[in-house]
Amino acid sequence: MQIPEDKCVLETYYTFSKPDLEFIDKQMKVEIRLVLAVQLAVLRYPGWPYTSYHKHPDSVIYYISKQIGALHLRLVFILKEKIHFGII
Repeated sequence: MQIPEDKCVLETYYTFSKPDLEFIDKQMKVEIRLVLAVQLAVLRYPGWPYTSYHKHPDSVIYYISKQIGALHLRLVFILKEKIHFGII
């Protein structure tokens, strides 16, 4: 399974609404907000659970982290994901 990386798909399915952002912002730690945002995004489209992917595309993580003000954490997220799934 692979998450689409097309810009149109990102903008259509992975742009959070104001209520989405308010829900995500209620999380205390920014690291948790990023994980929650990624889970919410991939659950909505293509509709598979977070654990179905061994790696989320960097472009998707960038797009999501930019919306929630967590750009500084995107590389940490990608590295932890690779370690978790045994890619590195």
